[in-house]
Amino acid sequence: SFSKGWRHQFKNGQVIDVEISSQELYYEGKESVMVVANDITSGAEHKNMAKQSEEKFRLITSHARDAIILMDEKGCVTLWNPAAEKIFGFTHEEVIGNDLHSFIMPLRYGEKMKRGFSHFIKSGQGRLIGNVIEIEALHKSGHEFPISISVTAFKLNSEWNTATTIRDISEQKTAQQKLLQSEEKEKRVDQLTLAYKALTFQNEEKEKRADELALANAELAFQNKEKQKRADELTLANTELDFQNKEKQKRGDE
Repeated sequence: SFSKGWRHQFKNGQVIDVEISSQELYYEGKESVMVVANDITSGAEHKNMAKQSEEKFRLITSHARDAIILMDEKGCVTLWNPAAEKIFGFTHEEVIGNDLHSFIMPLRYGEKMKRGFSHFIKSGQGRLIGNVIEIEALHKSGHEFPISISVTAFKLNSEWNTATTIRDISEQKTAQQKLLQSEEKEKRVDQLTLAYKALTFQNEEKEKRADELALANAELAFQNKEKQKRADELTLANTELDFQNKEKQKRGDE
């Protein structure tokens, strides 16, 4: 007896996968062979689809710019794509099968991460699940850098696993900082400009009041001169009047 896979083509061109098995036997006193052909196209298609799906996933994760990390119910890494190697500095061999948090999370997050993961493996819930959060991560060299992290939960063999996407946002943060500094500079320039305008206005007002005061002083001086002139004229008139009176009296005495 034997069993073998085969591809059969119908007259209409349709191709199916079949499994052919044979068994030697005696039929009506003669040696015979019974051949059975089973259509296994559906199963083969499922296997082919699964294989294609795996290949697509491999290509996507291999060419993705973001780190894609799969983690099992123990917190151990089961997938670490090339982008993760580039972002964190750890190779695939260094990380696979080891606890993720001990590699990429600063020590200050340790206890909090442990409590969160303990809650997650029991419930499939957590602060990171379904959200995009910005935190500091640890590079292999020891320096910290900002990342955005998104975690999706899924069950595999009745256990909670995670698919994590991580993006290095160092350049974005640097650009934001530069923009903030630029905005702060512009704000200070605007404030200085406003202060300068206010000071200029105050100086102009002072000069205006000084001019008005000088004009008032000049007017007062003019008025004082006029008063003095009239006083002098009055004194002269009085002197002339006294002289005339004395002359009249002198003529009267004569």
